[in-house]
Amino acid sequence: MDAHEQHRLILQNDDLGWDFTAIYHAHPPEAIPYPSRTDVAKAFWPDAIYFILSLKDWNKPVIRAYRIIKEDEFSKDGQVQELQVVIV
Repeated sequence: MDAHEQHRLILQNDDLGWDFTAIYHAHPPEAIPYPSRTDVAKAFWPDAIYFILSLKDWNKPVIRAYRIIKEDEFSKDGQVQELQVVIV
């Protein structure tokens, strides 16, 4: 997503009093679907569930969900807790 568009949507969400409950992105095909160091450092919404998609095998995509728990929003380190994903 374009950085300016992302910033605009964050401000709009703040104005409306909305919270981010889920955030997703895909990792490059060679990467596993686990939060990278950058993902953890940029996890600014403590109540959000972070979904990561892996397209390593295009015939069988893998999606995983995580909660990233940090001391505060400025911390670059955090605990990563995997959550169960049920697709119905």
